[in-house]
Parts: sequence; C-alpha cells; structure tokens
Amino acid sequence: MAPRVRVTLTAADLERERPNLERGSVVAAGVTGVARGAFCDVELVLPWGEPVTLPARAVLATDASTVFAFEGHDREALGRRLAARPPAPAPAPAPAPARSPAPPGDREEREGASAGSVQERLRGLPVVEQLRVAREGSITERVVLERLYGKTVWEALLRNTRLTVPEVIRLARMGTMPRPLLELILESPAWLQVPQIRRALLANPRLSQDMVHKVLGLLPRDELLLVPQTTAYPPAVRMAAKALARR
Repeated sequence: MAPRVRVTLTAADLERERPNLERGSVVAAGVTGVARGAFCDVELVLPWGEPVTLPARAVLATDASTVFAFEGHDREALGRRLAARPPAPAPAPAPAPARSPAPPGDREEREGASAGSVQERLRGLPVVEQLRVAREGSITERVVLERLYGKTVWEALLRNTRLTVPEVIRLARMGTMPRPLLELILESPAWLQVPQIRRALLANPRLSQDMVHKVLGLLPRDELLLVPQTTAYPPAVRMAAKALARR
C-alpha cells in the first residue's frame, strides 16, 4: 500500500498552485523525507468540498517541500473539482506611469514600466521553470516570482547569491517561512552583518530559541538593550535579550 501524503491548500495556495495542478503536479510545502521517484497517494484538501486522492510520484525534493506529479489521473475530473468555485479575480493592472522628462537611461523607470509584462510572462510557469528563474533571474523577475508563487520558490531564492538585502529582509520576515529556510539566512555571515536583516529575523515568530540566541549574540550592546523594549519582537525574544543583557 502506497504511503499517503496530505496536502492542504488554502484559497491563496490554490490560486498559486492552480497552473501546476492543471498540468498534473503539486508542490507539497513542508513535506520532506520522500525519496525522489517514490510513489504516494496524495490527498488534496481543497478549500471546499471533499478531499480528492490521486496516485502520484515524487519528482523533486528540497529541504522544505516535495513536488509530486500525478500518475494516470483524470485531468478533466480534477479540472471540474478546481472549477467548483471561481478563481479569485486577477488584480487590475496598475495604470501606466505618466511619461516624464527623466533621462531615457533611468533604470527605475524602465523596470517599473516592464513590471506588468514580467508578471504576464512569469504567470503559469511550470515548477522547474519557477526554480530556474529564482536562481538565475533579474531582481525584477525575482520580486514578481515570489509574489506569484510564494513558498514554492523561497528556497531557490535564498540560494541565489545575487539576492539583495531588501529581498532577504522580506523573506526573513515571513511568518510562514519553514525553519530550515530561516537557517539558510542564519548561515550567511554577510547577511547577519546587516542590522535590518537581524531585526527582521528577530521579529519572525518561527525563529527557534537557538536561532534567537545566535542573532542576539551578534547585536552591539546598545542595540541589545533596546530589544526588551521593542514590542514588535515576540515575548520570547524580548525575554532572551533581557537575560543576555544581564550577563
């Protein structure tokens, strides 16, 4: 009997996963330890209706998720289940920025004008292409990719050596970020030297006590003394900083 894997999809998860599901695959976030090529029964728990169970094979495994490809499933039947509720309407495109006499070489203006086209180009990418863009894409592509696919591309983004500080700060704040991925941030001495990244990590409730102590140990004394008074940090972080400051 094949092992059973349960994948619970919220409405937001479903909209992100819809292109993958329609192609016959799903990203099981938080499911690890499944050998590549292993066969499983994947139980999809949708935001509505009864769960649906499909035979599947693990085709890609990371430290934070496993990608399953359905084996011999009825695509039409699955499509009807996905269409049981209409998909959330796509956000209305932002109005085109007014032309200004800025120099034609203005990089920010060019990137802003192209953001909409990048989003259209990246929407509906297969998982393998999502991960490739996360590793190799430009900053505009990476930002759009993370907004479209979220947790599916977090690990690939964090392993991209070209990731910028604002991108790392955004990921470090994610309250749904799995601890193995937070550890990737903590393993980078260069990132931990940035005060804004340290503060983003300390504000994340998913940080373990060992992680909290590692970050607190890097703070200058004057910054450490401010942590117990900062209500943006979880109580456990403030208490640990207070105890450390007494030493």
